Amino acid sequence: EPLFLVLMAATLALMIRERERPWVAGIAAAGAAMVRYAGVALIAAVALWYFLAPGTVRRRLRRAVAAGAPGAAAFAAWVIRAHLATRGEGIRHFSVYSQIGPTLREGVRTMTAWAAPLLSGGWASAAATVTLGALLLLGIDAMRRWRRRDIERAAARAAAATVVMAVCYVGVVVAARLFADPAIPLDDRILAP
Repeated sequence: EPLFLVLMAATLALMIRERERPWVAGIAAAGAAMVRYAGVALIAAVALWYFLAPGTVRRRLRRAVAAGAPGAAAFAAWVIRAHLATRGEGIRHFSVYSQIGPTLREGVRTMTAWAAPLLSGGWASAAATVTLGALLLLGIDAMRRWRRRDIERAAARAAAATVVMAVCYVGVVVAARLFADPAIPLDDRILAP
């Protein structure tokens, strides 16, 4: 976990600061994916980040591919190595796993406990909803301003990059729960990727 968190922070910092060499952030994301499967979200995040950056569609696509290529190559190498090491008998069997209701309820309880740790019952749910809603609105506003180039400050880039990374992380966790492992918990650890 500590190495993953360092690589995640490095990826975020490079997303914020490195505008002309997206592959640098891609290398950090590739490292994170090699340490923990949730790092796949960082590969998606760097590619999406550079695709969302201002510029022509062609330039944005070129940057997104450059950002995602190191991670895609590292992930492909890992998949091939795992396949060879297990002789094709993986630890996961990909399928569609339903019954997501209990998992989502656990996730809501976890988010509520993190967003309103000193409250309980309905007050905790209300406070958590307001807190998470406010964070979501702030993130959306940061993305909007960054896309319109209203603000180029590092703080706005940091907020927007964090939103992209969080969305990709949630997407990977949900996809993993639905297609790879029905026992993935959404407990306290899920909020510390």
